[in-house]
Amino acid sequence: MSIESIEETALHARKALGLLTEGETAKILDVEVTTLATWRGQRKGPEHVKLGKAVFYTLPLIQKWIDKSYNDQQSAKEELKEAA
Repeated sequence: MSIESIEETALHARKALGLLTEGETAKILDVEVTTLATWRGQRKGPEHVKLGKAVFYTLPLIQKWIDKSYNDQQSAKEELKEAA
């Protein structure tokens, strides 16, 4: 099996599992890849999956993080209104 066919097989497997690369995730969230790395170090940002040294994300985990961020913002706004 050639290197190209191994890479192609890995790509198809990754796509079938719904795994997104850091670059793909960064584009979705409109941030830099380095921002994702910083967030991981700070335990912020979307949950990720690590396979070996590679880091991946999934759309459901990204959506979960977006929803939580939105809810946190709404809660903060409510608290500010109540405090005023």
